[in-house]
Amino acid sequence: MPEYRELVFEGSRTAVQAFLDGLAPLDPCFSELAGVRRESAAEQLLEKLHLEAETTHVILRDAEAARVVEALRGGAAAVALRADRAVREARLDYRFRAFARPDAAAIRAALAALPAGLTAEETEAHEEENPSARGPELYAPLHAYVFAGRGRLRGGFAPVLAARRMLLEAPMLEADEIRLVVEENAAGGR
Repeated sequence: MPEYRELVFEGSRTAVQAFLDGLAPLDPCFSELAGVRRESAAEQLLEKLHLEAETTHVILRDAEAARVVEALRGGAAAVALRADRAVREARLDYRFRAFARPDAAAIRAALAALPAGLTAEETEAHEEENPSARGPELYAPLHAYVFAGRGRLRGGFAPVLAARRMLLEAPMLEADEIRLVVEENAAGGR
């Protein structure tokens, strides 16, 4: 059984937050604030152009999501549930590029300190040294040292979210939005 579920509400984040506050204690994770990819770019464009109702994506622990779905069954809420999806897995792509050994060491330390429960795949890292590029490098087309690479992390939602936060705090590391692998729940949606 999945540990987390993604609930997609019709309504603004403010309205959804107010509804969830009334069901406290909950620990909601709003996709737009946590760096979790929502729908496709086309769906987001339709929403921005007001051709589709505004949606808010929230990730909750399974038991909390069940409480929210049950509360919505009464029908008196200012928000409606559009989808209820079990989060099967989360994925995160990252990349890095450093031009100094201390930054490369910080990147290695950040990657070594990632939370347990993650699988790394498609990882590649390479170091290059170019002795002819020694000297002032501020705007030089060549650097004497380059450490660059990329990779993907897979795992449960909580460790991937923690990993994204850690990677964004490290120097010279970039992390994309988290992509969720979800499965529609029969009980949710319209």
